[in-house]
Amino acid sequence: MSPNQTKLEVLETALKEASQIRGQELKLPPIVMADHRLIGGQSVTGPIPCLWPKVQPAYLVQVTLLDTGRRFDCVGLDVTPLRRTRPLNATLIHQLPVRELVKEAISLVVERRIAVASTFENMGLSRGPKDADFWDRYLEAQRKRLAEATRGEGPGRRYPPGHLAEVARIYSDATRAGKPTAAAVSEVFGISSSAAANQISRARAQGLLDTGKED
Repeated sequence: MSPNQTKLEVLETALKEASQIRGQELKLPPIVMADHRLIGGQSVTGPIPCLWPKVQPAYLVQVTLLDTGRRFDCVGLDVTPLRRTRPLNATLIHQLPVRELVKEAISLVVERRIAVASTFENMGLSRGPKDADFWDRYLEAQRKRLAEATRGEGPGRRYPPGHLAEVARIYSDATRAGKPTAAAVSEVFGISSSAAANQISRARAQGLLDTGKED
């Protein structure tokens, strides 16, 4: 996949490759406010395409979300190899970072909703005189959902978006230089060696490092 491709173009290319392997056409769904079908009175969105690993993607992971209004729940996960030489097996399924893929899918949906709603608001499209502030309230609610989806998990120190990508970069630089990788990450962020090793593992789980290597 070309480094000059946009994220949307990369996803479309992956969908074409997966379609050939599956023998059925897979399409990019419209990730907008009405991109759902109602099942049992609740809103089901998707499937939302994600790629894994992030470095040299080998699998298309399609995530289906249930929007309860309070939270997003994952109700479907479909994995397709992008190359016939990379079939699924128990080891790869175990390595699949489901939580991170679901968070990515939620972010894609909510970011798109925010973009569409912002456009409607800027165009002056009102929901009616009795609900003139609808878009302000809608955007505020969606931004809160996006913050929740991208927030770090668990207790302890929080890091900004892109932190694990930076961990992966430091790891790769240390590897090329023949230096201890955990020590390099530990020194840059001022954390313990065990914490650095944990972050390296998380970066690997997200597909930011070669999953075939161990520290």
